[in-house]
Parts: sequence; structure tokens; C-alpha cells
Amino acid sequence: MKDKTRKLDLKNLIKIFATLWFLSLIVLMTLTNLGLNNQFVLIDWLGNALILLGIMVFGLLMGESVGTDKQMNKIGGLYQKSLKEFNTFLDSIDDILMYFIQFFQWFMPQELYDKKVNYLVMNNIEITKAKLIVSYCSFSDIEDLAKHAIEKEDENGKKVFIRQIDVNQIEPIKEVLSGEIKLDISSPNYYLNALGKSNTKSVLEVGKQLDKEIKFNKNSNRAVKIIVSLFISLIFALFTVKDFTKGETTQAWVNLVVRITALLTSLLSGWLSSVVDVRLKAEKIDNKLKVLKLFKNSLDKKIFIPCTEEELAKKEYEKYMKEEEERSKRVIIPEIVSDMDRQMLENNE
Repeated sequence: MKDKTRKLDLKNLIKIFATLWFLSLIVLMTLTNLGLNNQFVLIDWLGNALILLGIMVFGLLMGESVGTDKQMNKIGGLYQKSLKEFNTFLDSIDDILMYFIQFFQWFMPQELYDKKVNYLVMNNIEITKAKLIVSYCSFSDIEDLAKHAIEKEDENGKKVFIRQIDVNQIEPIKEVLSGEIKLDISSPNYYLNALGKSNTKSVLEVGKQLDKEIKFNKNSNRAVKIIVSLFISLIFALFTVKDFTKGETTQAWVNLVVRITALLTSLLSGWLSSVVDVRLKAEKIDNKLKVLKLFKNSLDKKIFIPCTEEELAKKEYEKYMKEEEERSKRVIIPEIVSDMDRQMLENNE
């Protein structure tokens, strides 16, 4: 509660300071009779504009850097809290981390299955029907499904019936069964390092998505703020002191205030950008922690049972032999057919 009050006070303080400074600038512009320069001198204008732009870019980058360092190193802050929780949990599962890659490879197909089912449900297909389509149908079944109910078999040879689909359901089913719906994920090692780098999406996709958001936040904020800074600097560079005050001295004071304003506003802008950046980095660590907790929970409840190296090799070998057997059948059958055709031709002759 104390932290929330402190954050609230800081935000209010920033708003009050910005308002007072802006009012002071308005008063200064009024008292000094500040207005647009009637005698436009391109070189002077560009010089003032470039000075202001340089000040704003410096302030933006410095505000980002100081803000990021301050928030990432703050004891008890959002980032440090997430980092501590991740490292503590990672140390607690050190003895089972050897099975994480196996878990990752086991978990991916299930997440992809859920993503496909959810996609069909979002396109107005009943969830039970969506599961049957994803589990048992291939792309070649779509034409029949559009005309009538179809019959399939599960892995035990039991018959499974799937109801006909309507016209509006054909396109999303095509996307799912053609392989267009995929997981955009990071590597397993990404989840074993709190600082490692690699829509809503699978829990395995969140890390990569957050990386993109961090990059977009930084680049887009910088681009927008630099463009705005350029625009403001070009406008301010046109200002000059009118006749009823002592021009040169007052102009110098006005230039000083305008440049200080440019520096302070850009520093604040960079700081606020760093707040978003650090929050997203903390979310990245929280996402990694969530995946590791799923791993431990699946192992503890025996939902995921790891295999030894020999068992994995055996599965690979059995899969290879099955593929070879099917390949040999595809080769032998055409040879038998061709022999039968040749014999029939000889008999006809």
C-alpha cells in the first residue's frame, strides 16, 4: 500500500511540475513579448532548431538510461522481485532440469493442439466438434465434411463420427488443417535463463511476443518522440523577442528557458518510456517462471514422464522401421500391378 501511495505521489508531482513549468513558460513568453520572427533567417532558424533537437534527443536517451537503471536495480521493485522469484525457483529444481528439453518437446504438441481448437472455437465451432476435427481430420476431409457427416477411427480402431460443417466454418478449418496455425516460440534454453532473449498466445509464445513488445516500445517511442521533438524545435526556433523589451538580453533568457524546457520534457519522456520497458522485462521473467512451474507440476503429478536415452532411441528406431515398412509397401504394390498388367497383355496376345 505504501509503494502504491509513493507511485501515486510521484505521478502527481510530475504532473504538477510539468503544469507549473508550462505556465511559467507562457508568462515568460507574454512578458517578453515573444512571437514569431518577422524577418526569417534560414541559417539562424536551422541553427536554433538543431540545438533544440540535440538537447531533446540527449534528454530522451539519458532519461531512458537513468530510468531503466534505477528501476531494474531497485530492491523490492517489480523487476528485482520477478528476478529473485525466478532464480529461487530455478535453484529449487536444479536436480530435474535435465528433463526440461524432453518436457518442452512433449508440451509443444499439446499447446499447438489447444491453439488450433481455440482458433476454431473463436470462429463459432462448438468445442467438442473442434477437438474431433483437430484430432482426426486431414485437409482432404474438408470437402466431405462440407457435404455430410463423416466417420473416422481413433488410435484404438474405435469409430468416431463428426457432424457436417457449414459454409462459414470451412475457411478457419482449412487454415487449421493446412498447417497455417503454428506456435511462434523460443528455444528451451530461453526459459532456463532469466535474462535470456529470444497474440493471446500459448504460454510458450509469450516470451517471444514480449521481446517484440519491448523492441517496439523502445523504437516506436523513440521515433515518435524524436519526430515530435523535431517539430517543436522547428517551431520554437522561429520565436523572437519583439521591440518593447531589450531584445538581445531577453532573447538569451528566452532561449535558455526554452532549452531547459526541452531538456526536462525529453528527460521525463525517456523516463516514462523506461517504465514500460522494465515492466515488459519483468513480465518476460514471470512468463519463464510460469513455464518452469508447469514443468515441475507436470513431473510431480506424473502427467509428463521422462524417458531414458535408451527409451528415446528405441522410440526413434521403431518409428524409423514403421516408416520403412510403409515405404516398402508403396514400392512393392506398383511392381505387382505392373507384373499383372504384363501377364494380361501376354495372355491377350
